[in-house]
Amino acid sequence: MKKKESVVKLLSRRRLAVRRILIASAVYVLITYFVGFGILFPRQSLYMNEELMGTGRTHVIARYTAPEIYKTLQIYFSENEHVTMLSGTHLTYLGWMNAFGVPVDCSKEAPMYAGQWWLYRQDKGYVLYIFGRVDDPEIAYVEVEMQYEAPPPPGGQGSYRLTTHTVSSQRSEWIEKNGRSYFLIRELPEEWPYEFSIYPAVVGYNADGTEVIRLEDIEGASSYYG
Repeated sequence: MKKKESVVKLLSRRRLAVRRILIASAVYVLITYFVGFGILFPRQSLYMNEELMGTGRTHVIARYTAPEIYKTLQIYFSENEHVTMLSGTHLTYLGWMNAFGVPVDCSKEAPMYAGQWWLYRQDKGYVLYIFGRVDDPEIAYVEVEMQYEAPPPPGGQGSYRLTTHTVSSQRSEWIEKNGRSYFLIRELPEEWPYEFSIYPAVVGYNADGTEVIRLEDIEGASSYYG
């Protein structure tokens, strides 16, 4: 009987220990979710951004680094049927910190969708990501026109945009996921020679070089890090 009682007590202690671990884990997950740091695994930041941005669960199609901003900065390129998203996280002494991101709405039928994400860290410089999804199979390549807004000439009215250079991405460079095509272009505009903002215009061309679609003033966001 004593041996049986000892076994019962041991099992009860183990159940109690497991219950405490589960409760502590749940509390930890809730705290990291609401405060945004202390995250154990970088992938948790992606789940956090999905919740914050209301995108629903996305699938990672590629992962990149941005050492120009932080040596540990991880950039996730993810997607689902209705959204294309870039988001990030970086490691700190408090754990992985959410670096936020940009979702692009792909729910309305269109040949192509595009977004931009500016990352800036003081005394480190900028990184610009232009990314998107191409649904029109006739589009063979994407060209990004890096534009700036020039002031009007003497006596003129209104400003206008000029293209300083272009960056292209061929279909052979794109990522295929779930029957959809995705592109990502990465720029380091620290040598931008103009004292004006950059306005990327994304243009899709067919194999003959004919313009299929032009997207200007594309949606996006800027993230600044101390």
